[in-house]
Amino acid sequence: MYTNSELPPAINQWQLSFDPYDFANNPAWLRHAEKCEDILQLTHKKGGLLIDVGYYGSDYRAVVIRDYNWQQPLAELTSHDVSVITQVVYQWLTQFAEA
Repeated sequence: MYTNSELPPAINQWQLSFDPYDFANNPAWLRHAEKCEDILQLTHKKGGLLIDVGYYGSDYRAVVIRDYNWQQPLAELTSHDVSVITQVVYQWLTQFAEA
């Protein structure tokens, strides 16, 4: 059971593959994250989709990819604003839950 109250019900369609900043239990996970390339990665339980969050240069970057095709993401957002990145990740959990 996850305790991050911001997570949508669609979180059940995803597996946390890399979560050192406690995304599943801490609504402020990104505010506490070290600014590095590896912040968060979620893998769709049915396979094929991946949500990845990292910090590159001076901005956070969140992407959704299929079948490890990093060259053509299905969705991508770059921002220096932690709250914008956080909200889009929550949105993508639902948007791509049935993909």
